[in-house]
Amino acid sequence: MSEASRCLNQIIHDKSEMLELAKYLLATRPDKLIVLLAGEPAAGKTEFVKVFVHALSIDIGSEAEVVTSPTFALHQSYELKGKNKNIEVDHWDLYRLESEDDLESSGFWDQFSRDKLLIFIEWPERIPEGWLPKNIPIWKIQIENLGSTDRKISVVL
Repeated sequence: MSEASRCLNQIIHDKSEMLELAKYLLATRPDKLIVLLAGEPAAGKTEFVKVFVHALSIDIGSEAEVVTSPTFALHQSYELKGKNKNIEVDHWDLYRLESEDDLESSGFWDQFSRDKLLIFIEWPERIPEGWLPKNIPIWKIQIENLGSTDRKISVVL
């Protein structure tokens, strides 16, 4: 972990608390960002993306986008059209990724050339180590299901 990294650990009890965390993180979001989401199945990774996109929609004055799990499609893209800016969000779920060739044929690598990007990647451990761009900030988020609606969220910025 570099000196510039910051860690945050928080217990979340409901969606409103998750929204507050998303708003807090949104305030520090750079124009280019990769967010790696780790956790067991049903830990709340897709729910975190839903809440973060909702917070982003509020921030830019956009209509809320319907966020769905890309588990079977591998990839979903959401375009938020705000009053003063538009933001494209890419959401990847690599759980069913069978090979590195699947990643190559999916257009995964093409997205990193955009000037502005926000990419969420569920199951990032399926990407070979060292393959993500080194010139784009990466946030690592670990989500642990504590039962009911409680989650422990650990963030490394």
